[in-house]
Amino acid sequence: MTSVKVAVRVRPFNGREKNMSSRCIIEMQDNMTKITDPDSGKEKKFYFDYSYWSHDGYTEDSEGILSPNGPGSNYADQDKVFNDLGIGVLDNAWKGYHTCLFAYGQTGSGKSYSIVGYGKNEGIIPKACREIFERISDARAKPSNITEFQVTISMIEIYNEKVHDLFQPPNKREKAGLKVRENKGEVFVDGLKKVPVESYEEIEKQISIGTSNRTIASTNMNSTSSRAHTVTTITFKQTVMENGKPTNQKRSDINLVDLAGSERQSGTGATGERLKEGSNINKSLSFLGKCITVLAEKSTGKSKGKVVVPYRESQLTRILQNALGGNSKTSMIAALSPASVNYDETLSTLRYANQVKAIKNVAKINESAHDKLIRELREENERLKKMMDKNGDPRQDLISFNENFSDKCYLMNINEDPLLTGQVKHILEEGKNSVGKATRDSSVDIKIGGTGIGKKHCGIQYDKGSGVVSLIPNDEDPQKYKTVLNGEMVDSKVQLAHSDKVLFGNHNLFTIIFPGQEVGDDETDYESIMKFMNKDAINQFTDGTSDREIEEQMEKMRRKMEEEKAELDAKLKAEKAKMIEQKKKLAKQMEAQRLKLLEEYKSQKDSEERAKLQEELKKQQEETEKIKKEQKEKEKQFEAEKKKALKEMEDKKREDHKKEMELVQKKDLEQKLTKLIPQLNEVNEICHNLGRYTYAYEPHIITDILPDGRRVPKAVVKAYPDSEKNFYNILSYDEFEDKMYRIKEKWENVQYDIEHGDSNAELELEPDEKEADIFGLSISNDDKLIGNVYIFCDSIASLLETSQDKAPIINAKGENRGYLTYSLSPSAFDDMGGNLNLNHYESISSLLNKTLNVDFKIHKIEDVPEKYSHEVYCTYQWVDESAEKFETHKEPDVSKSDFNYTANHDLFISNYVAENLQYSIFMIAVYGKLPDKEMKGLVEGFAARPQTAALLKNNNDNNEDEPFYEEKGGDQEVMKLDDGGTQDETSTKKNPDDMEKKMKELEKKLKKIQKENDKLRKTKDTARGSSSCCVIF
Repeated sequence: MTSVKVAVRVRPFNGREKNMSSRCIIEMQDNMTKITDPDSGKEKKFYFDYSYWSHDGYTEDSEGILSPNGPGSNYADQDKVFNDLGIGVLDNAWKGYHTCLFAYGQTGSGKSYSIVGYGKNEGIIPKACREIFERISDARAKPSNITEFQVTISMIEIYNEKVHDLFQPPNKREKAGLKVRENKGEVFVDGLKKVPVESYEEIEKQISIGTSNRTIASTNMNSTSSRAHTVTTITFKQTVMENGKPTNQKRSDINLVDLAGSERQSGTGATGERLKEGSNINKSLSFLGKCITVLAEKSTGKSKGKVVVPYRESQLTRILQNALGGNSKTSMIAALSPASVNYDETLSTLRYANQVKAIKNVAKINESAHDKLIRELREENERLKKMMDKNGDPRQDLISFNENFSDKCYLMNINEDPLLTGQVKHILEEGKNSVGKATRDSSVDIKIGGTGIGKKHCGIQYDKGSGVVSLIPNDEDPQKYKTVLNGEMVDSKVQLAHSDKVLFGNHNLFTIIFPGQEVGDDETDYESIMKFMNKDAINQFTDGTSDREIEEQMEKMRRKMEEEKAELDAKLKAEKAKMIEQKKKLAKQMEAQRLKLLEEYKSQKDSEERAKLQEELKKQQEETEKIKKEQKEKEKQFEAEKKKALKEMEDKKREDHKKEMELVQKKDLEQKLTKLIPQLNEVNEICHNLGRYTYAYEPHIITDILPDGRRVPKAVVKAYPDSEKNFYNILSYDEFEDKMYRIKEKWENVQYDIEHGDSNAELELEPDEKEADIFGLSISNDDKLIGNVYIFCDSIASLLETSQDKAPIINAKGENRGYLTYSLSPSAFDDMGGNLNLNHYESISSLLNKTLNVDFKIHKIEDVPEKYSHEVYCTYQWVDESAEKFETHKEPDVSKSDFNYTANHDLFISNYVAENLQYSIFMIAVYGKLPDKEMKGLVEGFAARPQTAALLKNNNDNNEDEPFYEEKGGDQEVMKLDDGGTQDETSTKKNPDDMEKKMKELEKKLKKIQKENDKLRKTKDTARGSSSCCVIF
């Protein structure tokens, strides 16, 4: 058995992390990787087969290749990583083993850089491909060689649980994707194209084709690389020939896997919400984590009985089944961000890699017997013949990716994934170039896809003689088929300049490049450009402060703090030096006076005079002792003042750190909005295209209060079932992203049907699906966070008892939602087990390295909203360094009985706890549920306008838990559901005949609704401004 070989690699700071003034939290030494919590300073160490430091210590040559900047540098370049991991993969493949190398980490952590590379810095895939053919060439050159070699390549992408062949253009792929099947224990992708290659140049071209097809699909549907897994498989066969006949064959599948971003695997934690295992946002990674956990337990002997590894629960785990726990020699490289702002994701990645390290595989050389080999070769030969007859030589269809664009004017794509930026180039021809969506009945010069794109979206006029390029907006409806130039909507003809940024529809971002000109990397940064393109929408939720202004504020704060600290240090140093100098001077004077008296005493013969001098010596000695005592008091006072000044400086530093973190959070919010706003535009457009005219989604900001008291703005989404009515669901960003990908999948299916001749295609639901769930409009009776209780820990730090204290329960809006009565009683014991009298100790600092015992009680929870007073429970995280989480019992109805929860917790007084506890906040999250009766009324009252008869029927035919959307009429009396939500008190179900009549009337109004929809969206913000009502679920 062989263990999975695991490496971790840390990259340099990226632009966003530099802008957020991040600190490096990763250290490496040999195979040890250490991560430091930026808030607490706590360190965690991990040990792997390889720890690659690629953060700094490098130099860049004229060709852009990065390498160590000297003999003392520990920088790990691409060659170092390949020699350690890639060569091992090829050595095992040469011996006949199946091999696998996969990259894991959060989006932007450097996975693709290690696997694919960037520019001249080639990654493992291109280096491995070149090495394979160099070895083949060397083997063939030997006179004694009797081995024939055959290499094929395939590339797949797993996106939204669908497997796509990247060698197939997007418009020729199957709607449902390719099927993953199993035959005699071997998992394979049915219908996957495997292309024979005979040189590195051919394999490079095939990879370019796959990457280009991946980019086109990504641009058309805005499916970013961070959401998809890419698997490149190189099949390497070695056939030994004797007397012209095959006698033995070894076959190896080399799987090189670039996994999707892993940041959605971590919990939120900051809001106090319960951590939910797994996520629907990316099922593949969730199930991959399950498989790794089970395999690790199996390998270490922790699991009992028969263990079933859940390979079949996702497409990715099925494809990687052999690599994870079967016949394969497997390696993993985990990519790490060095930035303090990514601490949680980086720690999660390290823990994940640590689990993988425990997995053991049983790899075997894949050799076949003589008869079986001949049969397989004959079958393979016939298959290749048929493929050649049907499709021609697959190598003849290779596209030239080396075209020279330097003398041309062209549009170049900008993608969220830097590796896909520049993969799509549209050359502008003389005259007018039409831009839009190609359909069966129309064609355009520049084809782009996705939502918000019209058949004749816009035009670009190019006069080659003068070099003038003009953008001509859609002449039918420039507001509907929008084109944005450098952040401004284009509604009339406008001239373009080199490097201008153009956004077609919702997400097709391009830059224009003039002949003989180039653009730098800083001019193709997707995040900063999209922020600029959507600046008006983002500024509605922020104060409009630019990144530069925020950075200047942070730098000013740091500089001021450094100046004040330097001034204080200099002042204290000067005062101490002055005090020492005075002490030396006084001691010198006193000593001189003593010596003078002593000399006079020795020379004096008269006994009376000698007695007087002796008395003076005695007085002088007493004076000296008095002065020494006074000097010690001054020193003691100085040390106390110094300690006080340093504490004040530390408090100010702590406060400045909070302010700095608030600025960082502000920048992080802008970054989140930069990504969210185009996504919302896209989903709103898709809903419109699907006939869901009243559905609407818009951004919203709520505030989280962290344990240290910081108020952190957080971007969420309001999901309106009816844009004319002021009630909505609140979706977290992760929840919205999950819904967005489900909605896009439905839209893709409808588009596919339309493109294949079904002009009446509509949204179809699977038997177990509900439309309200897909669109994020369903109402569930999950546990609701009523609010949080914030208890300052200074009483524990001062060893004081808190008895029957009544604390408010505060919701995310800062509103009081009830009260929690609690007690905290500290106690301590000596080494013999006897009780210590805490009245004799000033604070926990006096109990350093001892254990404090704290009795914690929750007596009552009262005055919470009655609807949430059922099944009430609390969660909290204890204030020691372990940060262990606890959950109380559930009280059936807190309006009728006390809560009566008691727990006893230990608190070890380390240096960290002693220094920080008085500034900490003990946060208790309080949850409750709606009673069944009120839940039923809420479901019936939560109404939206039905879109079509089919939609209404789907909603009505599903089970009782599905919200039944019905239109409200007239001015009805309403009753409050929550602070900001309403429910019809008179809401009733309508009989089928009336409903059928109503449906027919609604069908006639659909076209009118469609025309008025844009107008309604423009005015809804004004309408909603008159009411603060909302329903939060």
